Amino acid sequence: MAQVKEAMTYAPTFKYHTLEELSQSLKSIISKAYTSEYWIKAELYKLNYFPKSGHCYPELLEKRDEKIVARIDGMIWRDDYLKIDKSFINTTGENLKDGITILFKAGVEYHPINGLKLHIREIDPNFTLGELARQKNACIQKLKDEGLFDRNRNLPLPVLPKRLAIISVETSKGYRDVMDVLEGNEYKYVFITSLFPALLQGDTAIASILGQLQNIERRQSEFDLVLIIRGGGGDVGLSCFDDYKLASRIATFPIPIAAGIGHSTNLTVSEQVANKNFITPTEVGYFLIDAFRTLEEHILAISQDIFDYASRMLEQNIYKLARLSGRLQVSCIEKVHFHQTTVHKIIAKMKQATNQKMALQCIQINETIPRRIKLAESSLLKAVLKHLDMLNEKLQILSPEQTLKRGYSITTFNGKSLLNSEGTKEGDTIKTTLLSGQIISIITKTQPNESDK
Repeated sequence: MAQVKEAMTYAPTFKYHTLEELSQSLKSIISKAYTSEYWIKAELYKLNYFPKSGHCYPELLEKRDEKIVARIDGMIWRDDYLKIDKSFINTTGENLKDGITILFKAGVEYHPINGLKLHIREIDPNFTLGELARQKNACIQKLKDEGLFDRNRNLPLPVLPKRLAIISVETSKGYRDVMDVLEGNEYKYVFITSLFPALLQGDTAIASILGQLQNIERRQSEFDLVLIIRGGGGDVGLSCFDDYKLASRIATFPIPIAAGIGHSTNLTVSEQVANKNFITPTEVGYFLIDAFRTLEEHILAISQDIFDYASRMLEQNIYKLARLSGRLQVSCIEKVHFHQTTVHKIIAKMKQATNQKMALQCIQINETIPRRIKLAESSLLKAVLKHLDMLNEKLQILSPEQTLKRGYSITTFNGKSLLNSEGTKEGDTIKTTLLSGQIISIITKTQPNESDK
């Protein structure tokens, strides 16, 4: 406890100053050294506007090679801010906002509690426009020097850009305009759209757009065209589209990009390097519908050309076929006549040859037939005579006389030869003829042969 009390009552032997004394000294020095207002160039990193009070407490930076080399806070009182913002809108078309380079008139003030601040009284909007233009021209020249400026513009645009990746804000008027045109087209063309939501203004816009471009590239096989759609704005509000990182990414993107930023002033760098750019999102929609319509009309024209060509060819072939048919008919008739004449000549020759042959044959027949008939008659007569002799011999052999000479006899009953005993009975008279003489017999008994039993 004694040690604590000793430490609490300790007083240094050397001279020192309080923080208030130092702050008051700094305030005195600064107020004497910086007695007037100065024109200063700096980046308005954060505006820090407070709607309730109407005051702004901007954060001011200076960068060199993307590194912060100086930082001072500023302040703009309500009345000054209203005048500055009005002037800024009249000149640039935009409110005073974060992320722009400004040339401002300010006094240097130091407060013991609030510290060093720049009290801003006036901002020159023309300088901001000029600075933006300088940065824009530098970005364009760098892209050209690196050979990137025309990369996306030289990509072939799909004949039928049907599958669309859209970078926009879902609630923005520009996005709704382009969707109304696509979905309400009178030709009923169907588009496949995928929204990739992104911030399109402010200090986070560049990173937001780049992130969505990376997401689209991962799925690049799913899309024919990328649309960047924004509802419009002044040059200051569109300054993010003049950023080198964003413009170079668009220039080197593997899919054609169409920009519909929605303003009528000078084109941003991103619009210039895009494959297509349009004044309004609505124009983007009409362009896509026209692409469909152009292809449809082209197909219809080709179909009509094919139909007309086929009709002409059909007519020509029908005419040719009719001519060929006529020529074939004439040729066939001529051929038939020719062959008929030839056949008639052949028939006449055949008749003549036949007649000649027949006449010759007749002569030959007349000469040979009598002789052949005579020879045939002689041969036939000899054969007949020979046959008659043979028959006569057989007849002589089979004659009753010869039969009787061989010891046979002939028995007759009532003048007819008997072959068996049938038809005869006891008491009937039969006559038997021999080679010499006859025998008259009376039947006393008849009986069958043993072989007949």
